[in-house]
Amino acid sequence: MQSDYYGKVFLYNDNKLPLSAFDDFFNSRSFKMFGSDNLYQLIRYAREISPDLLIFDMQEQSESDFSPLLHFNTEIPVIDYPVIVLQNETQPFITHPSIAHYLRLPRDVKLLTDITESYGLGHKNHQILLLDRYREETDVLHNYLKQENLNYFEVHNARAAELYLQKNKPQIFCIEPDSAYTSIINKHLHDKLFYVDRDKDITEIRNFLH
Repeated sequence: MQSDYYGKVFLYNDNKLPLSAFDDFFNSRSFKMFGSDNLYQLIRYAREISPDLLIFDMQEQSESDFSPLLHFNTEIPVIDYPVIVLQNETQPFITHPSIAHYLRLPRDVKLLTDITESYGLGHKNHQILLLDRYREETDVLHNYLKQENLNYFEVHNARAAELYLQKNKPQIFCIEPDSAYTSIINKHLHDKLFYVDRDKDITEIRNFLH
């Protein structure tokens, strides 16, 4: 791998877009990509080389089918890198604890860029790191962040949040209370750590940012 790459991306592709399009996208952001529509080949490579990002492109699924990801988890039980799932605009997601980001293309292509750059070069100026469970419906917290035009990085997996903190320094770190996320606290203490309930008032965060 060339020295000017920030990391390696493994991509499972269901042929919605040609691999060359993804290769150009990640190459321009200094990631070396290995892509395949052969899950067993991807698993074989992952047993020998740990990627820095793992992406499952599920856009062509006629119905929500996460069996490739579930099978990957069975074969590679310890996933120590962020997992991103790409879905189309209509099919529902099936949540899984190993997934760090759920994106819909083409709507979230800018978000994919932000995520890639955050785990790669880093040094992003997000005001907030938000570690919470995934859900698509709106809530008090997300409505506030959007109304105030606040810059935040949302992640749904504790290990991925830890990797993000290694290269980025958000102003505040918000965690949705959940026992699955507590392991990150002692590893990455943050002087502005908030536990947030997304459906309740967020006065403490509002007062700090303003």
